[in-house]
Amino acid sequence: MCGIAGVYSKHSLDKDISSLLNRMLQAIPYRGPDGQGTFVTPNKNIGLGHVLLSIIDPGHSQQPMACQESGNQIIFNGCIFNYKEIKSLLIQEGYFFRTNSDTEVILKAYLHWGEECVKYFNGMWAFALYNKKQNILFCSRDRLGIKPFYYCYDGEYFLFASEIKSILATEIIAPIVCKPALEEYLTFQFTLRNKTLFENIYKLEPGYNMIFSPDKGLKIYQFWDVPQEQNNSKSEEEIVDELQWLISDAVKIHMTSDVPVGAYLSGGLDSSAVTCLMHAHFPQMNLKVFTGAFQEGSAYDETEYAAEVAKATNTEHIIKYISAHEFIQYLQKIIWHMDEPTAGPGVFPQFLISKEVSKHLRVVVGGQGGDEIFGGYARYLIFALEQSIKRAILPKSSSNSVSSNLSELEKNLGVLSSYVPMLKTFWSKGLFEDSSARYYHLINRFKPSSNFLNYDFSVNPERIYDDFVSIYGTRFESSLFSQNMYFDLKTHLQSLLHVEDRMSMAHSIESRVPLLDYRLVEYAFSIPDSLKIKNGKMKYIFTKAISPYLPPKVLNRTDKKGFPVPLDLWAKKELKSFLHDILINSSSNNLFDKNYLETLLSNDQGFTRDLWGVLSLQTWFNTFKPSFA
Repeated sequence: MCGIAGVYSKHSLDKDISSLLNRMLQAIPYRGPDGQGTFVTPNKNIGLGHVLLSIIDPGHSQQPMACQESGNQIIFNGCIFNYKEIKSLLIQEGYFFRTNSDTEVILKAYLHWGEECVKYFNGMWAFALYNKKQNILFCSRDRLGIKPFYYCYDGEYFLFASEIKSILATEIIAPIVCKPALEEYLTFQFTLRNKTLFENIYKLEPGYNMIFSPDKGLKIYQFWDVPQEQNNSKSEEEIVDELQWLISDAVKIHMTSDVPVGAYLSGGLDSSAVTCLMHAHFPQMNLKVFTGAFQEGSAYDETEYAAEVAKATNTEHIIKYISAHEFIQYLQKIIWHMDEPTAGPGVFPQFLISKEVSKHLRVVVGGQGGDEIFGGYARYLIFALEQSIKRAILPKSSSNSVSSNLSELEKNLGVLSSYVPMLKTFWSKGLFEDSSARYYHLINRFKPSSNFLNYDFSVNPERIYDDFVSIYGTRFESSLFSQNMYFDLKTHLQSLLHVEDRMSMAHSIESRVPLLDYRLVEYAFSIPDSLKIKNGKMKYIFTKAISPYLPPKVLNRTDKKGFPVPLDLWAKKELKSFLHDILINSSSNNLFDKNYLETLLSNDQGFTRDLWGVLSLQTWFNTFKPSFA
């Protein structure tokens, strides 16, 4: 991983362009501690900047990198895992390579296939390529949005970077709150599509390319989306075999590196599967695995499961115990690295585990994405329950049920016992009614009173719902289950990948997510719903595919925890004065109504999701000091 930044001005910037690039790169030095490079066109209106974290072909991967044949220049953040195969194809076509880097492969692939080159890549990427002949910038972001790409265009300057703070460092654009994005954050604790919390600064969406030319401005188009076909013809055994091979191969190619690779190991199903497969592929490797833990009781501790996997794979197990003091110490720094308020408190342990990893390694592999593509959230099981009830009482229903056997489903509903409030929320809009409206209601996490802000600002639920439906209802019309997962892939997963990138790069390490190999994502969405949740068991087909590799204790666990942070306990003791200082006593607080905050902080409320949203948002305001235009 690295950091990229660039500018394209309609007019020459003379000496200013170099200082502009330097300011952008100096805002993100941690993304590339191994070197810094810039390229400026002779007329000084285009500049590309790069900070390097060297993983593949160290010593020969400096950027910007030039294409000798065309004079094109590229800055690239990420890794193309199948670059050796692409390189072999291009050598057969007569291309010559002077390095062993994946960066040069992108340059030559673009020379050969043009914009279509990205369809050949299997990896994570965000890059900008200057086409010298056409005098344009070709930019691209990987299919799933693993690597970040931000941009803004004011009619004079086109600016882009790996992080928002890099764009703000130019002082060409001021930090102003994007009100529609704020509405979405207050509703979902994430933003939809290309919006950020900063007005006029946008994300290039996953699976999109962008071309900038001074004459035509921006052209943005999609090159990939999840295919809609569901493969119902194959047997369960055939699907298990194919899925097993895909998962295994995805893990294998994600270990491509010229430096040692380690693993995040929570003790959950996904990270355990990845760790076990890493060991299966390279049993002689001295694999280090990293677990975060809290000492506030078993409800916050998964180390027994992580230790079981570490023992089975004979790995070096490093446990980082996390304290309330560290929450106080690092919260503002975490939000600064994030650039935006974040969707949940899991960002906090992720920051500290990554900090621990950086003492040992530069590359780490994790299990992110398994819940989104195989159906691992309780809300999916709630949908399955409703569809099964519908089939049981309305046998002629055309509903695409994930399980038609209600009696079998009933045996495994114990997992929902802790989700009674979610069930009540979901069914408060009526059983069997419009699924999009109820899913919207279910994930609407922030429901403040009408006078919660000290600004003339209100949430427009109609506008937000329309934007929600523009994603939720666009694919998989015959499958409610796949509609839910598709929406989460395009929204909730993006907020998780945002955390994955920022918290790893804050400590100059590269984080990889093999379960989001695009081949695996496409295949997972093709699997019939009835094999994702079967007889009430979530992630049924995934669990069956990885079962040969996992210790029984981990494979058969039923107490999924999702890395909970003991904020409820801390808020009553160690964090009590800290929270009051930030939200009530701080002179910098002019965002939220004080009565609303005092209600949130009352002891009987506990540390709610609303309180996290307020704390994260207020810390963001204190850190970036955006204005309300």
